Amino acid sequence: MFTQVFPGMKPEIHTILLFGVDQAGRTTPSTTIEVFTRPYALTTVSGIIMPPTLALSSSAINQGDPVTVSGNAIPDRKVIIFSEPPLNSYEVYADIAGQYSFTISDTAGLDFGDHKVYAFVQDEFGGQSLMSHSAFFKVVDSSSGNEGEPPTWDISQGDLNGDTGVNLADFAILLYYWGSTRPEADINGDGLVNLADFSIMMFYWEG
Repeated sequence: MFTQVFPGMKPEIHTILLFGVDQAGRTTPSTTIEVFTRPYALTTVSGIIMPPTLALSSSAINQGDPVTVSGNAIPDRKVIIFSEPPLNSYEVYADIAGQYSFTISDTAGLDFGDHKVYAFVQDEFGGQSLMSHSAFFKVVDSSSGNEGEPPTWDISQGDLNGDTGVNLADFAILLYYWGSTRPEADINGDGLVNLADFSIMMFYWEG
């Protein structure tokens, strides 16, 4: 809960931008309010429920592996966490220091690809904060892990089948390994077959 006294402000309407920073340097989304200040009076702004900060333990997991959501919120208050797709919600209470942590373990049924996590804080009266910043993780295909061998030809321009062209045949290979860590389709060599590799392929596309 945010409370602040602003002394000596001019008697007019002021726009105040608020955001929080936790011990790890993570920020909350900003909250903007307008305040009219009276002359020769202290102005108190209070009762604002700040959103939680939020981070994930991993940016890529295999199906069935857990991912932990953690951050800071109002001490002893409920944090409601959402993940999607599909939309699921989880509840956890921040401790007396305002820290919270929750492990999402039901990931076996998640589709391969990107998933989003976000949260809000609820006070004892049911009041809610704005949503936190979103964090993202990717579910990769563990059955097609990193056991493959890199091709003997240069795939940095998207030629995945080695025929010196970039076309539908290469695109089919990219889709087959999508979301995996297989080097046969990891065009940019970052350890994951994803949108970055697709973008490179499209740049060199010949049809």
